[in-house]
Amino acid sequence: AKGRLKPDSVILNDMMMVRRGEERLVRPDLAVRLSEKDATEYAAFGSSFNSPPAPIEWAREGLADHPVFGVFDDGRLVSVASVTASLPEVGVIMGVETQRDFRRRGYGSAVVSAATREALSRSKSCVLWVASRNTEALGLYRRLGFRKIGEEMWLDFGTGLTP
Repeated sequence: AKGRLKPDSVILNDMMMVRRGEERLVRPDLAVRLSEKDATEYAAFGSSFNSPPAPIEWAREGLADHPVFGVFDDGRLVSVASVTASLPEVGVIMGVETQRDFRRRGYGSAVVSAATREALSRSKSCVLWVASRNTEALGLYRRLGFRKIGEEMWLDFGTGLTP
């Protein structure tokens, strides 16, 4: 793949983990668990950052299948995080995003804290992945008690999407 991919199509990601009892949650009650009534807003939110507009069916199924936490600002969904797997040993947090104009207000801390609390209520630990170059997110996750436990490489073969 080296030499055939554009430099920006190779992204290093850090795998981060926190164990039950090591978490430092910040305002988890600011986030709410999204429900079917939020499906339209959730589908629209997904199209705001890294993907084409999501079908409403995708949003409904996702909200029915796993916990998704969000923060609303003046009635608008501006930050989300999902718990996509809950096994006895580990829960997985994915889909963490805060819309650019609403960053640095504590909304990311709130949704990740709510997702972490949910994951650790079912599992001994939880993990998430973050682009190694995303220093703000790395700082946030460290403040919440996460630590780096590994790395992976994301290769984009022409989709234009990023992790």
